Amino acid sequence: MSQTHRLAAIMFTDIVGYTALMGQDERKAFEFLKKNREIHQEIIGEYQGRWIKELGDGIMASFESARNATLAAIKIQEACRAAGLYQLRIGIHLADVVFENEDVFGDGVNLAARIQAMAPVGGIWVSESVHQNLVNKRDIRSEFVKTVELKNVREPVKVYRILLEGDPIKSPVVRNSPQGSKQKKYPWSGRKVLIYLLPALAAGFALIYFNLKNTRDQSAHSSDPGAAVDPSIAVLPFTDMSPDQDQAYLGDGLAEEIITVLSGINNLRVIGRTSSFQFKGEQMDLREIGKRLNAGTILEGSVQKSGDRIRITAQLIRTSDHSHLWSQRFDREMTDIFKIQDEIAAHIAGRLKLTLNLPGNNLPANQVTSPEAYTLYLKGLHAYNAQQYEQSIAYNQEALQLDSNYAASYAYIALAKAWIINKQRDFQNKAALADAQNYAYKSIALFPGLAEGYSALALLAWSIERDFPAAREFFEKSLQLNPNDALILNRYGYFLLWMADFDKASALASKAMELDPVDYNSYFILIRVNQATGRLDKAAQLIREGNGLFPDRQNLAFFEVNNADLSGDYTRVILLCDSILIHKKSLTPEFLAKLCIAQFKTRRFRESEAILAQLKTLAAEGAEDAGFSLATVYASRNVPDSCFYWLNRSLERLETPLRTLKIDRVFDPFRKHPQFENIYRQYGFDRYPQ
Repeated sequence: MSQTHRLAAIMFTDIVGYTALMGQDERKAFEFLKKNREIHQEIIGEYQGRWIKELGDGIMASFESARNATLAAIKIQEACRAAGLYQLRIGIHLADVVFENEDVFGDGVNLAARIQAMAPVGGIWVSESVHQNLVNKRDIRSEFVKTVELKNVREPVKVYRILLEGDPIKSPVVRNSPQGSKQKKYPWSGRKVLIYLLPALAAGFALIYFNLKNTRDQSAHSSDPGAAVDPSIAVLPFTDMSPDQDQAYLGDGLAEEIITVLSGINNLRVIGRTSSFQFKGEQMDLREIGKRLNAGTILEGSVQKSGDRIRITAQLIRTSDHSHLWSQRFDREMTDIFKIQDEIAAHIAGRLKLTLNLPGNNLPANQVTSPEAYTLYLKGLHAYNAQQYEQSIAYNQEALQLDSNYAASYAYIALAKAWIINKQRDFQNKAALADAQNYAYKSIALFPGLAEGYSALALLAWSIERDFPAAREFFEKSLQLNPNDALILNRYGYFLLWMADFDKASALASKAMELDPVDYNSYFILIRVNQATGRLDKAAQLIREGNGLFPDRQNLAFFEVNNADLSGDYTRVILLCDSILIHKKSLTPEFLAKLCIAQFKTRRFRESEAILAQLKTLAAEGAEDAGFSLATVYASRNVPDSCFYWLNRSLERLETPLRTLKIDRVFDPFRKHPQFENIYRQYGFDRYPQ
């Protein structure tokens, strides 16, 4: 694939209210979509732009200059107004982006999309980089709107609106950036929450104050220490203060270990790692973070290691008023790091007036070991969380060379090996399975309170051995040891979903969502539970919420197609698949199967047969999951022999979608058929205790 970097103006447009229109009048929605394409194609070409792709009812295009992009946007809005059919939101950003084949990537693309999402109905909003290129253009007028902070964008972003014919001018300054005015800081995704005034001077003063305060090894209390504190906490990654910025693993690992210790505090809700770590490196008001995570307090700090010495600063902040409940600096030997973690947890428990039972906590790294082994373990943990499993194993094996009794390293080697087997689909490799199991059992023998050891055994029993009773037993044990770990809750929730234990799967995923509100796994589990149980309206609601939180997750697109399929809305299935095809160029077998079924159900037999032939070609070429997809097509056509033929082929390859066999409603008519029951038993579903 050829890649080129170049400066480009990226434009996103979106039809306002299109989803609601689809639900009311599909025919009219199709007409709008067609008209929208015609308008965009003509005008984008007129201004030497490049049509990139269509995203549902949105369109993405690139231009060589900010002026051409803006003039095209103005003309598109004018054409839409003249047509009187629908209205658009448009956003433009000028940045260095990556062009690869027919697509465009980079932070600049994401920023343009976010600016478009903030734009008002019928409006055009642009970034400061676009505005600066328009200052001396007499044919375009722009006006400052506000400064915003966006998720995963380090610096605040100034946003401007393009004045269209008839628009009122709201400020006397049209072409220049505002000077000296107070700007409001709005939350992400346009959510309607409280708006804070955050002058840059105050932020700078707060940072200076924090640094000065941490030079003293003493506690700092709020002006009203007796005020009520919400017993919930988010632990942010500790900032790497090393000169070379090469100790991120230490800050992340320390925060992760503290999260686990805090989970042992009775009646304290601890926000999960996925949600807390999304704010890593962002300069964002802690009150806003608290609101997004629904956390009453936040623990943040910094860490720096030099030889065998470590300096850790930590501060506990009440998010409602930004008051400091406690802060302290620790200058200790690395061997004291376990004690520091417990001390921090004890201080938090004391300030929140809660009870911490330290002897009963199951902190993975709580065994005393050498600083060198612990450092290697943290590097391995950092690599594991980045899904760099081979590197994680290497670090932990180095740690075990220094301390052969370090249980945490054994557990994470077992987990990493389990994921490697799954990733490589090496399910028949008995030696690899036995190796991973040995590491897991060794971790438990050394530290029976280690939840990760049982979690590794559960993953191995479920996904590789298909010993579902053993998997449930190991999941239950890991959950008993760490009942507030969102990762364990979601992993167990997936298992219970595929076992059709819907009530418990839903309960675990709901709890995980409360603890880790921006982990997509909770949404995926709940969507599939509601689809499997026929609650399609609830599933649709969760899909909409998920699209807002996780716009890049392709699973949500499939869930939306699946929802339409289950509701019998085959025209919508075709529309959704066509929309995906426009910018993806091809569909995976599971999407192709849904489209094939929809074409057949709407009596477009020629199109359906063409897709069926395509699926068979993919299966002959060994494409992943093609066999199971063909089985669903034949099940929908009520052709049992062909359905069972492809299910058996899928079973031979142990294709991933087979895990849905117990809950996929397309197979409901065949569940009493002897051939289906045989496949069901061979996979092992009959051994799961009901």
